[in-house]
Amino acid sequence: MNAKDLAEKMLEFSNAQTKANELKVEIEAAVMELEKTQEVGNVKATYRKPRKTYLYEDAAKLRADHSTLDKHTKVTKRIDWREICKELDIEAGYKESAPSVTVKLV
Repeated sequence: MNAKDLAEKMLEFSNAQTKANELKVEIEAAVMELEKTQEVGNVKATYRKPRKTYLYEDAAKLRADHSTLDKHTKVTKRIDWREICKELDIEAGYKESAPSVTVKLV
């Protein structure tokens, strides 16, 4: 593929992606209104109900005394492997991911 053909393909991709993004927004709005997952062909728009996040800390702080807080306080430890390697002058190995290309609109 020469540079001109590549440029044309990239512009074609840009236009197709813009149209796809517009369709996605319309589909999301419709499914949000229906409040039910929709599946047509190989396209699935999954509806997820709102998740509750309980405000336990806020509620407990209003009424809990120090003895109750101490009773339910847990201390956790985390090992800093990088610092251990630095202190012992150990050279750590590494993993390398495969190369990749990401195509997106800018």
